[in-house]
Parts: sequence; structure tokens; C-alpha cells
Amino acid sequence: MKRFLTIFLCVALVFASAPMAFAAETPAVSVYIDGQQVVYTSSSGQPFIDGNNRTQVPLRATMEAYGCSVGWNSYTRTVTVTYGSQTVQLTIGSNWMSIGRYTGQWLDTQPVIIGGRTYLPIRAVLEAFGATVGYDAATRSITAESPAYKTLHHSDGVKSVEYEWTDPYNSWWGTDWTYTAELDSAFYNYYRSIDRKSIKGYAAYAEDSLDDELISDLIQTFRDGAEDYSDDELVRLVMSFVQSFDYVSDESWTGTYDEYPKFPYETLYDHCGDCEDTSILLVTLLRELGYGACLIELSDHMAVGVAGEKDIPGWYFKSGGTYYYYIETTAEGWDIGEMPEEYQGSTADLLFID
Repeated sequence: MKRFLTIFLCVALVFASAPMAFAAETPAVSVYIDGQQVVYTSSSGQPFIDGNNRTQVPLRATMEAYGCSVGWNSYTRTVTVTYGSQTVQLTIGSNWMSIGRYTGQWLDTQPVIIGGRTYLPIRAVLEAFGATVGYDAATRSITAESPAYKTLHHSDGVKSVEYEWTDPYNSWWGTDWTYTAELDSAFYNYYRSIDRKSIKGYAAYAEDSLDDELISDLIQTFRDGAEDYSDDELVRLVMSFVQSFDYVSDESWTGTYDEYPKFPYETLYDHCGDCEDTSILLVTLLRELGYGACLIELSDHMAVGVAGEKDIPGWYFKSGGTYYYYIETTAEGWDIGEMPEEYQGSTADLLFID
């Protein structure tokens, strides 16, 4: 029996027609960060152009609008601004800006304190964080775009990915399926731009909400194509879909020994991944189906656990009275409860998704 399952999924990137803000005062210079106007008031201070023809902006209102955290040392009169894993430091009255622990650059202006408020040269600071900064003299406006915003809002096109796999669990000869996705490269590049060091734990990848619509549409397409399947058969259909992905280690993919877990969108786009990547994708799909599921983290491996009754044969881990049956995601043919021999009897951490 041959079934054909085709879906075209795109992430629509919609630009706001015009940023809106309500400010107590009209600033001499307007500042837009990632498409939104920064609101300045008499309390925050207003941007201005200094004697060196550089735009100085109120420290906290501007940097927090970009997503930075801000620190102040009153003894040394030093500002510390952190964005992701990058940190810059500037000292009032000094032309030197430290970038990270070992580098920096000389500026042609200095941060200042006016009326008890600290002001920084916006271009130098935000460019240190990878932003693209521009100035429109006609409107006296500064625009700054973060790397994530640029990749998300400036599309690089669409990649067509075709998946072919066999669901061996629902008839003795197996059932062939095809699935085609049109995936937006800009959305993929956005995920690629995220610093993995800023992600706390593997569960956070499955908890990501930006791809909710795509995952929901994908699950609905599986439901529509397998409407005569039982619940168990539907789980196995999605399981066999993920198991068909090529196994590729982080070292082979990134060229380094660093861990590089992927978001589900990345794994779908690349059509490959290691045990963490395919497990994150599968647990996301199973939970969207409405099944209890978790990540199973072994000492040097990752798999998925799906909640089931006590009398199901196979290997499981128990938590809070619930049995989570082992699912191997790195190769085809593994059924629910089947575990590679080298992991049988091992202890594991169960990572639950919020």
C-alpha cells in the first residue's frame, strides 16, 4: 500500500506597518530597535548628538530595549552591558571600550553623565553586539537591527525538503509515506543565530514556542493522513518518521567537538541530526499529539519516553507512578520499549517538558 502525504509549510514573516510609541517628549533623535521605537521620557532622558557628531542615548532605556542587562560601578564610574555571552564595558570620560575579556576599541567620543543620567554612543555599543546600525539624517532617526531580527525578517528564500520513510508497524509488509515541507530559510537562520550557551537544558529546545504553528500543522497533517489509525499506530507513524532521519554527529555537522543541540525546525530543515536532535523533535511531536512524553538522558545518549500502561512489554523508566517506555530515535526499526543492549539496565534522568 502506498500513501502520499504532502504538506507545504512556510513561516510568514510579517512586518509591522509602522512602529508606534507614546512618549512624554519628542526626542531630538528617534531610535528604533528591531522595528520598534524606543520610548524616552523626561525620566529616562533623551538622545542627543554630541560635539563629536555621535548620537548619545540614555543607557538603561536603550540597552534594555535591545535585550541587554546593565550594570553600574559607582566607584570606578564604569558601565557594564551584557548581551547573550558578550559583554562590553565603558568608563565615563574614557574613549576606550572593552569588548569581552581581552579585546576592545578606541572611540572618537566618550560616555557621559548629564543630569544624573548616563549616556552611551549607541552605534559603537550595539555594533559590538553584532547589530546593524544606521542613521537617517532627514528624519533624524537611528535604526538598529539585532542579528536574530535580521535573519528572521530578511528572507533568504524557501527550501523544499522531501521525506520518504516506511512505517513498518501497521501492516506486515510496511506502509510507505512521503512528506514534503517548504521551510523558510530566514526562520532557520534565526535558530542558527541563537547562542547555545544561553539555552538552559535540553527541554528548552522542545519548549520553544516560535514553531508552534508549524508543529501543530504537521501533527494535523499526520492525523488527516492516518485517520483510520489507532492511537498506538499514530504514535508509531510519527516515531518511524523521525527514525528515518540520517544520523549525523555534532562534530561532523559543526566541525567542532562542541555540543550543538538543534531546535525541531532545524532538524526538519537539515533532515538529519544526532540522538539529542531527533529525540527533541520526537518528544515535541508526541506531546503535540497529546501523549505524555519526556526526554530520557543517559550518560552518553538521549532517547524519548512515552507514557503507557504497566503491562506494555519492553524497557521503561518510572516517574511519579507513570511508566515511560523507551523509544530509540537514531535508526529505523526500533519499536516502543526496545532498547540497545549497551543501555539496558542503565540509570537515566527524565527531562520533562513544560
